[in-house]
Amino acid sequence: MSNSLVETAKFIQHHLPGLDAGEYAVEVSHEFESDKIPGGQDTTTPMLYKFAVQGPRFKIDPTLVHSVFPPDGSAGEFSNVLPHVVLANETLPWIRKPVRPDGKTDVNAVSFKAGNENYDLDIPSWLAVLLLQEADFQNSPGFKLEIDTNTTIGSFFGTTTGAFISPAVGEDVNNQPPWINPAESCQAIKIPIAVFSQVAPSLADLFVMASVRKVAMGSKPVPPGADVSDEGTYSVVMGNRIPQAGQRHLAVLVSLENMQDYLPDHNGVPSAKIPASVQYAYLPVLASWNFITTGDTYRFDHLLESLNGRQQGQPLPQAQLKMYPLSGTSAPVGPAADAINMGYIPVKHSTRNSLTTASWYRGPLVPNAFDPENAPKTIHIFKNDANGNAVPAIYDADALLRLNPSTGLFELSYAAAWQLGRLLALQDKNFSIKLYQWKRQHIGSIIQALEQSVIDEQFTEILKTLENSADSGQGTHGASLLESAMSQLIKQIPKNKH
Repeated sequence: MSNSLVETAKFIQHHLPGLDAGEYAVEVSHEFESDKIPGGQDTTTPMLYKFAVQGPRFKIDPTLVHSVFPPDGSAGEFSNVLPHVVLANETLPWIRKPVRPDGKTDVNAVSFKAGNENYDLDIPSWLAVLLLQEADFQNSPGFKLEIDTNTTIGSFFGTTTGAFISPAVGEDVNNQPPWINPAESCQAIKIPIAVFSQVAPSLADLFVMASVRKVAMGSKPVPPGADVSDEGTYSVVMGNRIPQAGQRHLAVLVSLENMQDYLPDHNGVPSAKIPASVQYAYLPVLASWNFITTGDTYRFDHLLESLNGRQQGQPLPQAQLKMYPLSGTSAPVGPAADAINMGYIPVKHSTRNSLTTASWYRGPLVPNAFDPENAPKTIHIFKNDANGNAVPAIYDADALLRLNPSTGLFELSYAAAWQLGRLLALQDKNFSIKLYQWKRQHIGSIIQALEQSVIDEQFTEILKTLENSADSGQGTHGASLLESAMSQLIKQIPKNKH
């Protein structure tokens, strides 16, 4: 039987909200028809009910951002991935629309059928991940690749013939719902209009740049205090641009609500509907992160092959994953040199009895050729007890400490690996639940066995005493004998003291 972990992930077209964010009005009236009513019918006075569905527009709660990729502040070979953000709210990308306020769109989305399944219409997302780099702003004096963190919601409102375009251009700042506060702080980015037309998605792109993902959460790390179900549902917003090697990138999750007329077409041609007076796009930034794309030379295999100063193209030497000697220090000699050559490094070690010393440590990789089949087995996970049963030989990390007699120092590698594995196991939800259930069942069996042992022992002694009394004519038989035994047993149960 395979012990491999089987997980599932479901990719879903979209998860539409019951109602889009916005203001609504419902008019209700009753119409009565009867031959007893003059004219044959009567209608009550219509009643108008107004309500609103609130939803983020210019900023979002930071806790809604579950994760981003590439990770914020990272450096690596990312030139073959599309940056994306994972959101904890599965309906967020569709609570608003990028189409113009009249609701009309230049893209005709149609439903399709595969086999016997009918699928919904594609719906464009109002959110987009824009990928920007320093080179984008080189030909735009006065613009910088930075986020304006000192702006307000009111700054997005303007005229349709002004110097910028935004999701709120053309709207009256004084005629907003009560939950929109123009003085509230938020973040924004200014993108030169030529750059915006180069990096922004087309309306057709927005139909496919957001989706829903359902993933099994059983083996995922669980943050302290988090309430995680067996299956997690997230929305994912993808970027439309591949990072370039050797560049620092800024990825921004922006709002493109109402921006249909200003988006480039599917071939990247700038929109002809952008007014001539427009100099830049001023967009709300809902989330942002930075990363550096280093290129192929920073792939993991290239890093390993370049250890110890080896140049690309040179023959591979005998690998030496060593951290010593450090620059400007002399090389160790004697037993310490032997340990260094084996991949060990000295580390600070705080013992269980509060002493501080230095000990040897190395990671799971070995610096030299290693034959695991013929290597001596110095660590035994199980041992036989007095009855020949296999029992655990290790109950804590200290049992895996090893003393190097040639240096007089402890070796921590196995102890650290045991502790790390223990912590990783406890962080796994499935494992933690099964471990708790096993311990509960095991402890319950032990308690039940002890109780049965006590009852058997006490009943045997009490029944023997009562039978002797009955034989001598001082007691009773049958039900009275059992009743007396129970009475005697209850008297021997310790009373709780309060």
